[in-house]
Amino acid sequence: MVRRRASPTVGICIAALAITVFCVPAQVARADFVAYNDVAWISPAPVDNATRYNIGTNSPGPTSGLLKDWSTGGNTLVTATFSQSGGVIWQNDPTTGGSDCNVGTDAYNYFNPTTSVSLAGLVYYGSTGWWVEIAFSGLDPTKTYEFVTSTNRNGGYTNRLTKYTISDVLASTNSSSAGATTGDGGASTTFNTGHNTVTGYVARWTDISCGPDRDFVVRAEAGSTVNQAYTFSAFKLVETPEPATLTLLALVALALRRR
Repeated sequence: MVRRRASPTVGICIAALAITVFCVPAQVARADFVAYNDVAWISPAPVDNATRYNIGTNSPGPTSGLLKDWSTGGNTLVTATFSQSGGVIWQNDPTTGGSDCNVGTDAYNYFNPTTSVSLAGLVYYGSTGWWVEIAFSGLDPTKTYEFVTSTNRNGGYTNRLTKYTISDVLASTNSSSAGATTGDGGASTTFNTGHNTVTGYVARWTDISCGPDRDFVVRAEAGSTVNQAYTFSAFKLVETPEPATLTLLALVALALRRR
């Protein structure tokens, strides 16, 4: 029997196929960028790869700028811009400026001084009818986004609710903490920010599509008739490939594995 030796080209193709099989799933899971912004802080100051745009009386500024890629420290193409009404107050007093939530809560998993940015530091309520908005611009309409935020006064208050609302989006999925109150068809999330220590709730939206205008807005405001509530202490924004690309990559990976 004559045995044919595989050609070098076949060997190269097999090696390339093996590399592709293992690389595609990694691409499927990869985020284009992850960005953190520490709106208010006490100590230590936010790490270099996090931005620190902020707002309110006593705030150091600036209120707007490009977000940074958490893994590289380089600028992204996305700009975050804060605006407000009602004279809200930026607070970094360690005795009244809030704190991180308990270990194991959603808020701690997203925001803590060990792995990302801290919730210590607050932006306080202003006069009746106050609000604070973050507008994101320069987004990619072929991508989807995830937005997460929280705050915690840690003052023992049980009736100081904050309502977070996303707007100017083509689509989004409310993925906030179980136990938080969702409304407006999933566009809003409300929870107690006067004492979020034990519950550690976050307001979170995934699969956000910005549309051709390349922007969306998240607002914080009092979530009940009690005016005293708190806005954003920190936020996280993630950019990911759009769903069709993820599905295609997954199908290619599956097909290659079955060969």
